[in-house]
Amino acid sequence: MAAVINNSTALNAVVSSSTAMTAVASSQTAMAAVANNKTALTAVINNASALNTVVSSSTAMAAVASSQTAMTAVASSQTARAAIEKSQVAKDAIAASDMATAKYAVGAAGLKPADYANMAAVAASQTAMTAVCSSALAFNAALKNSTARTQLAGSSYLQSNYDKLLSTVGNSTYFSQKFDNIDSGAKRAISGGNTDTTATANESVFLCKKIGAWSNGNSVTGTVAHLQTKTTAGSISTRAGGGQSTDDYTTGGVQAKYICIGGCTFTENGDAYCCGIFAFAK
Repeated sequence: MAAVINNSTALNAVVSSSTAMTAVASSQTAMAAVANNKTALTAVINNASALNTVVSSSTAMAAVASSQTAMTAVASSQTARAAIEKSQVAKDAIAASDMATAKYAVGAAGLKPADYANMAAVAASQTAMTAVCSSALAFNAALKNSTARTQLAGSSYLQSNYDKLLSTVGNSTYFSQKFDNIDSGAKRAISGGNTDTTATANESVFLCKKIGAWSNGNSVTGTVAHLQTKTTAGSISTRAGGGQSTDDYTTGGVQAKYICIGGCTFTENGDAYCCGIFAFAK
């Protein structure tokens, strides 16, 4: 395969042949060579048929998703990202890798994938976190990987992007959502615009809007935590009650704008509630 890649005529012949590309895409050895060569990757990306063959093959996408060179190339290309979005095989391969998820997310957010090696690098960057939280495609991709969710939950730049993220999860192409409250315990968004009380994090996010007392005048403290990491996102003490079924910031309770990755675990001192938007990455 190296001889083909190093010969422009031979390389163009291969990417232009559906038969040849099918054989390449189904070979781990051939795809490893392609995935780690910028010239070969560019040739594939620039040929719609060849690109479709690669993104439709689990063998080919496993090679792409495991290569920093390949993921930098495809995540930097709007054409390649568009092809990936049409292939569940490709999206699943990317979701299985922290590195691939990071590069795909920042590419979708308009940043340079070459600048970010993994989701730890994304989470440590104010610029990257703002961009990813502002992009429905990028944040959707980030939620699909467990390591990525852990890094998001631990980022010191997550909570400051609350308003941007609230707008982002309103994109119904990439997210389903439901306004709901928690009395105590865990809750997360699931598909179809629903929630459940399974205490296992998933590809969801909770945007808390209010914390309050079930009965006005009772002193309570409510604490919301990331279901992904079980670490605290925020805590409020109040005597303000009511409003647990009202999707706003002012009717009952007190404003409590906190982001919880993977779902939310709510603990209370006194009879408290929290409420807000549960969003699931489609």
